[in-house]
Amino acid sequence: PVLPADLIETHTARIHVLVIDGSLTDYHHEHPQPTKKPGEYTFGFTPRKPGNYRVWVDLRPYPLGLQEYAVTDIPAATPGEPFSDRATRLKSTVDGLSYELIPDAKTVQVGKPTPIKLRITDADGKGFTQLEPTMASFTHMVGFNEDQQNVLHLHPKGPPATDPSARGGPELDFLLYALRPGFVRLFAQVQIGGKPVFVPFGLQVEP
Repeated sequence: PVLPADLIETHTARIHVLVIDGSLTDYHHEHPQPTKKPGEYTFGFTPRKPGNYRVWVDLRPYPLGLQEYAVTDIPAATPGEPFSDRATRLKSTVDGLSYELIPDAKTVQVGKPTPIKLRITDADGKGFTQLEPTMASFTHMVGFNEDQQNVLHLHPKGPPATDPSARGGPELDFLLYALRPGFVRLFAQVQIGGKPVFVPFGLQVEP
């Protein structure tokens, strides 16, 4: 059994679970908790789409501390929605705030680190500076390739955001390193007013 003490804590959790449906539209980020049975962990989520869900378990075991992903599927009795939206989307609006991804290059290429900026503005175009820390960061970015064979888990540059009273924004810098070509559905996760907010984007990675 792999116990919590066998795992390195990363961004305030020893296990991150990334859950996505087949259409790449319903994303969940959960943190399993150990049960009384050694090596057993439990988590829950509420699916908003029919069909199977793919689960990526993100962890770093001792002694090497290398990031690993275990992948499995949660089966469903209903057919899922097909993946069909491959449109590039670098701007998205959620709950009255505008989110924009600004790559440092015209194209994102496999194996080439690409600086990318997330900019957040309000309805008046003013920079939003009230992002709350969540998992010791002001933003988490997760991306899924269209074939669901690869996942990206990114965090902004800078020191961890450990002070609960600290606030972030309006811009955060990331370094995107893609391992596979094709369409990537990206989700930026932020926390505002104590509630998590998930913002979808679409990005094409060139060979």
